[in-house]
Amino acid sequence: AENEGYQEFESTKNKIGNYLGVNKKEKKKKRAEKKGKDKDYWDWLGQEIALATLPVNETGSKQAYLAIIHTNDYENAYHDLGEIAKKVRRRTPVKFKDYEYRGKEVKFLALKGFFKLFLGKLFKQFDKPKYVILDEYVVFSNDTTAINRVIDADIKDEALYGQEDYRRLTKEFDDESNFFIYVNMKELYPFLPSMLDDETARDIRKNKQFITCFPYIGLQLSNDNELFETELYLEFQKP
Repeated sequence: AENEGYQEFESTKNKIGNYLGVNKKEKKKKRAEKKGKDKDYWDWLGQEIALATLPVNETGSKQAYLAIIHTNDYENAYHDLGEIAKKVRRRTPVKFKDYEYRGKEVKFLALKGFFKLFLGKLFKQFDKPKYVILDEYVVFSNDTTAINRVIDADIKDEALYGQEDYRRLTKEFDDESNFFIYVNMKELYPFLPSMLDDETARDIRKNKQFITCFPYIGLQLSNDNELFETELYLEFQKP
């Protein structure tokens, strides 16, 4: 399965490289390197990717998707993504207008398959994402409202780590891992039924007290040689 995932990554990367015109034969690549024109549009990627869903209306019936990718170099990320956006604009008749929100530049990246490169089929909704660079993170979303809300939270310094409950829960885990998921059931439950099929939503409403009695949940997977060490933490509050 791991080999299949890598092969899919390489295949998608090559397709995008061909589309952007940055995949060259070895001789051409060497000539480009000598002229200082060789391009690597992926070297801004860091080692962290966070995925999230965010309700963008009061009922939660409309969910936006977020992908937050750490970058090793802010200027490099700004340049490389800008170059990709330019090449995409030249090749597509669809025009998307960039805009500024609270002093932050929000850009469109209509590059089909870009997120399949990292997320496979998980976030297939990211066909025409918007993105903004906030410090050392590149924030992508399929929804303008979600991007704007993230910018608002960044300006107000309302990041997740600023919440006491989150900090208390994460003390139970290692600082570094391969995978970590955090659930704030207080925030999630009001929108949970709209994310599920009708039968499951009815069960969720019927058993509300048994679900919300676990307000904070954390799950961590860490590589341990050939195995994954699993840690699950649930905070319980009597209904």
